[in-house]
Order: sequence, then structure tokens, then C-alpha cells
Amino acid sequence: MNKEMEISVVVPIFNESENIDHLLVRLKSTLESISPNYEVIFSADPCSDDTVEKILAARKLDQRIKLITMSRRFGQPAATMAALSRSMGKCCVLIDADLQDPPEFILDLYRKHKEGFDVVHARRSKRIGENFIRLAITHVGYWVINQLSTTNIPRNVGDFKLISRRVVDEVIKLNESNIFIKGLVSFVGYRQISIDYIRDARYSGVPHYSQLWGSIPQSLNGIYCYSNKPLHLVSLLGVASTFGAFLLIILFIIAKLFGAPFASGLVTIVVVVAFFSGLILFSIGILGEYIGRIFDEVKGRPRYIVESEYF
Repeated sequence: MNKEMEISVVVPIFNESENIDHLLVRLKSTLESISPNYEVIFSADPCSDDTVEKILAARKLDQRIKLITMSRRFGQPAATMAALSRSMGKCCVLIDADLQDPPEFILDLYRKHKEGFDVVHARRSKRIGENFIRLAITHVGYWVINQLSTTNIPRNVGDFKLISRRVVDEVIKLNESNIFIKGLVSFVGYRQISIDYIRDARYSGVPHYSQLWGSIPQSLNGIYCYSNKPLHLVSLLGVASTFGAFLLIILFIIAKLFGAPFASGLVTIVVVVAFFSGLILFSIGILGEYIGRIFDEVKGRPRYIVESEYF
């Protein structure tokens, strides 16, 4: 590690041409107030606009701006890990390029880090420009993850955070194929704290990485990669359904002994078959999620492939 590099900023990026210039102005202003020894590492999936060209043009004027490009689209988590593995700062900030997370708040994260915290999460106290449905789904998602996961993940935090060098080094060692940044950082431990901020509306353009449905696979990774509780839940459901079926048989026998009349039974058969079929498919689905992730790990493929680096 370069001992003189005070802070690194990692920006995973995909088709953010409209935001690059404004983002760099705000980042530079903020980082200069911390130290002139900083770096901004953009990690780009292949873009169809002029995002990469704008970053390279900015790099000609300031060598502290760096760029990694992927050979194909590997996704935001992989792009983040690629940049983290190349960062040299004593601490590292993760931030998106859409300016919903204000670069000026990095100062608050850094000050809290200097108080001795290894991880400083930026917790969203208010979200401007996000509709009720997304907020509700996000709230429920965090609740479900923390109920099922053995690793506690702070609520209302995204990937916007500051992490110390030793946390970066430990996260990089966790060579998992299914990357869930929030989970990895929480798993590592050390002293962690959350501080509140107001998340702005997107500065320009439309989201490319963190759309609602695109975030579902990451949420599932937060459950399946950090907990075996779904498997236990399936076992309990199996026991409960078997016990319920046994009770139902006893009730039918008792009713028959007391001469209770029975209808043709079509409705009962349909309901019971539908219930148990759904339970079986649900159980197989959960097992499949775990087996799929085991398959990904066993293959041992690289999490990303870098096409070019500008350092």
C-alpha cells in the first residue's frame, strides 16, 4: 500500500455520462479538504455512451483519477470488488455516480473514521424522489434479511460507506462468487457505526445498476449467502405439514365413526394436493438456490475479468 495515499474513492459505473463532470467537481472539492493525496477509481462495465471517454479526458488533467474497464458486464458488486482490490488509500469510500449520495458527506464519514471506527455506514434518514412502493419493498427486504441472516446488516444503508484499510484487505480475501458488499463488510466486523444523511434524487439520467428488480438477486444473496435458516424453515414446514395431515386423517376417521356425512371430496382433494404441491416446490426452490450457489463456488471462475486499467 502507498503510505502517502490517504483516501481512495471507488465508483462502480455504467452509462453515467451525464453525471461524470458534476460528480468529479464535487468529489475533488470534498477530497481536497481532506488531503491532496487521494485517488478516485472508476470501475466501468462496458458503456454504450461516452462515459469512459469523459473519465479518460479528466484523467489527462488529473492523474489521481483512475479507471478500470471490464471485458463484459459483470455487474455493480464485481466492479466494486475490482476497484477495491486496486485501491491504495488508508481508507476507502464506496459511492455511486448518480449523485443521490452527496459527495460532500464523505467529510462526515471521514471525521467519524478518525474517531476510531473501521466502518462508517451512511444511513438514509430520508430518500428524496423515491416512491412509496420502492421504500416499502426496501424496508421489508432489510427486515427479512436480518430475520434470516446470521450477520446483522444495518437497516437503510446501501453501499455508500467508508471502510478502513484493514477492512478492505479482509473483504478482498473473501473470494465469494456471489458478492453482497453490505454483507461482506458487516461479516468482517471491527468497529462499525452508522450516521444519518438525506439521500438526494438522482442528478440526471435514469438508473442502470440499482433498479428495483435488479436489486432482488443481491437481496437474495444477503439471505442465502449468510444464513442456513431458510433450510431450517423448510424442515419445520415439512414437519408441521406432516403433523397437520396426520391430524386431518384422525379427524376424518373420528367423523366417519360418528356417522358424519361426507361430500364427494373433490374440494378437499384439490386443496390438499395444491397445498402440498406448493410446499414441495417452495422447498425445492430454496434447496436449488443453495445448490446453485455451491455450484458457482465449486466452478471457481473469476468474479470479473478486466479489459484495461488506467493507473
